[in-house]
Amino acid sequence: MRFIIPTIALAVSVAALPESAEKMGKLSTSVAFREQGEGSKCDVGSISCCNSAAETKNDGFLSGLLSGGILKGLAGNDGSACAKASLIDQIGILALLDRTDTGPVCKNIIACCPDGVETCIAIDNSEGAGKGGKGKGKN
Repeated sequence: MRFIIPTIALAVSVAALPESAEKMGKLSTSVAFREQGEGSKCDVGSISCCNSAAETKNDGFLSGLLSGGILKGLAGNDGSACAKASLIDQIGILALLDRTDTGPVCKNIIACCPDGVETCIAIDNSEGAGKGGKGKGKN
């Protein structure tokens, strides 16, 4: 039962978002996302976008995906939601993204999400400041 509700919410949300997701562009092929992750070391998994626990709690869609086990959490930030680029592109999780002139970027936190592990590790992207992240995109 715990998995059914987030799955239904996911199906309804995905059906409602395709046009918006197309306008945003694909994160996995975004030049801006590639620049945002430059210099970040993530040899054991995928670079992912995350929102804090507070933002995830206020977003019913993200909260449902997290509680359903579809999204990973961020180490040291219980209740946060992280998704790798391919998942964001596949189901259109726009709440994790900002738009820039050169494509979508992670809105808040960039993390490395190792395969087979439930939590992700935040990546310090202070050198990449200004290439994306909170408040840098165009809404």
